[in-house]
Amino acid sequence: MIRALLVVLLSASASYARPDFGPGGPSTHTEASVTLSPTRIRGALPQVDVERVVKARKGIYRACYQKELNRHATLAGKLSIKFTVSADGTVTSAVAGKQHSLGQEVESCITRNIERLKFPVKTGATTASVTMTFRKSVVTTP
Repeated sequence: MIRALLVVLLSASASYARPDFGPGGPSTHTEASVTLSPTRIRGALPQVDVERVVKARKGIYRACYQKELNRHATLAGKLSIKFTVSADGTVTSAVAGKQHSLGQEVESCITRNIERLKFPVKTGATTASVTMTFRKSVVTTP
């Protein structure tokens, strides 16, 4: 009797199994991506140093965008940030460009994180501008 019950259960589960997608079928989620355009520099710091420091925090900028993308599924666009680095390597100001469609939350989050960057110490100040492009992609997972 137990053997017959086991055979019935195994054959029933085999007919309903979806080995490629699991029991609930495929799932999709929205994933954020950020692309940094070449940085425009004026001042003491070499472009390669500024880009290295800015790119090192790319994951943080993506997280700022992802948080809002989870709330607003159509959110995408470009954001330009102009910032000044003092001779001691700290950011003294960071201002977002006026024309973007990413919203105040994304702008504030990224600006705050640019202000936290630490650059190599040089003999003079540097002004830099970086443009970030934020896109979403829909990812299907089994």
